[in-house]
Amino acid sequence: MLQNVSDNTGVTIATWVFLGKGSNVWERIFDFGKGEKGPYLFLTRQLLGTLYAGDNLVVHPSRGVASGEWLHIALSVAGSQGGTLSSAGPIVYVNGEKAADGSISQTSSGNYAKLREWFDSFTDPENYSQNYIGRSQYAADVDFAGSLSDFRIYRSALTMDEVIEVMCESLTDEAIVKLAADKYLSLPNRIITKDVSLPADLLGGKVSVEWSSSKPEVLSESGEVQVITSAQEVTLRALLNRGDRKLSQSFDVSVVPAHVAPYTVTIHGDQKVADISEVMYGLFYEDINNAADGGIYAELVQNRSFESFAFDTYSHDSGECGCSTGRNREPLFAWSGDTEKMLVQHTNGLNVHFNVEDPEVNAYYVTVQDGATIRNRGFSDSNQHCAMSIKQGESYNFTVWAKAELAGTITTQLQDGSDTSISDSVTLHVEGGNTWKKYGLSLIGTETVLGQLALTFAGDISIDMVSLVPQNVWGLIRQKREYRLQHMPTTQVTRTID
Repeated sequence: MLQNVSDNTGVTIATWVFLGKGSNVWERIFDFGKGEKGPYLFLTRQLLGTLYAGDNLVVHPSRGVASGEWLHIALSVAGSQGGTLSSAGPIVYVNGEKAADGSISQTSSGNYAKLREWFDSFTDPENYSQNYIGRSQYAADVDFAGSLSDFRIYRSALTMDEVIEVMCESLTDEAIVKLAADKYLSLPNRIITKDVSLPADLLGGKVSVEWSSSKPEVLSESGEVQVITSAQEVTLRALLNRGDRKLSQSFDVSVVPAHVAPYTVTIHGDQKVADISEVMYGLFYEDINNAADGGIYAELVQNRSFESFAFDTYSHDSGECGCSTGRNREPLFAWSGDTEKMLVQHTNGLNVHFNVEDPEVNAYYVTVQDGATIRNRGFSDSNQHCAMSIKQGESYNFTVWAKAELAGTITTQLQDGSDTSISDSVTLHVEGGNTWKKYGLSLIGTETVLGQLALTFAGDISIDMVSLVPQNVWGLIRQKREYRLQHMPTTQVTRTID
């Protein structure tokens, strides 16, 4: 059934779906593969699409879909065509509209390679010998609650226009016109202050649209605002047409001249609306785009305590509600360089040093082997560009908890994206005896550039809670800064200027 599907062809599965009263998020609309261990390709009732061949590639709409009505669903997966396309991957369409885009950029080399590996799984027909509609590869998952019709598979990654073409093949002219009116015809605003674009057709040209205006001297049939001196109410009427099927839809709008404010807000400050307690306080805070770490909290090192993890959200161990029951640890996340010489440790960490009762609190750290150089680019983007804001002449406080069997050194330096020095070079001398101790120093930037922190090790040294914070930070008053420096353990350092 899936023969000759490849990275050069892509694949699309399209069907009409009627979602019944199902409650299990893992119900499958379809599931193609050879068992629980994969590889496989599936789509759930919540339109979570998953491509698996050793690693998951997922696409998931940010909004839900309606139940109790027929929907046309398509999962189109574009191949990279031998790595020549700038982007490829899965897209979910609902009623011909793009509902979720899981396309992978060629610059995201890791996932781009995973996509090509997934397409390679089709070379062995046995990999897709258990292909189910409405049923999962996993025996624990319940069957799909709903109905399916006109199920199709294409050995091609259909475009949006092609998906619309397939959808319309199953509909009468009357149904196509009604779908266009219900799902595609709308106005961006009901208060109009400038010319608006009125569509002449919908559904890729399947339905034509003719517009008329109750007051063309105010708003023309082509959406142009005329010269007016006061706000006017206008009714725009759209006549949808396909063959001999027609449907009319009206929109009441207000047309406002440019010199008149479209909205007026009147605040009656002398009127009491509700009783508010004098002792009630509220705080709303949301961490988006690293607004906390690397933002309000001026720490420049990402995953400084090696505790990074991803929730096991898409595992079937999560149960029917999809709630995570575990964490996939990624202790070396955001670290680069000689990572093969970074040995992850889970015993005798700082939690033991501080007698923390919970064994999972700050339990991870790394032992870096002799001769290794490791780097941290800070809170970088998906392409892992350097993200530490380093400024010429500014000082940066570096601290680290470390221990070693034998005495050794850690040479610290700020570098740019090409690993060139952008600060002085300072060497920490770590004591032997295998006892945790906090060490600290300061680095001075020599350039204004986005940089990274580089650490070079002489001797096997365990580290945790690596920190780099600018001294010139809002809210860090002189007294606090002096207190921290006065109470920092005595550290032997050697400073060199490149």
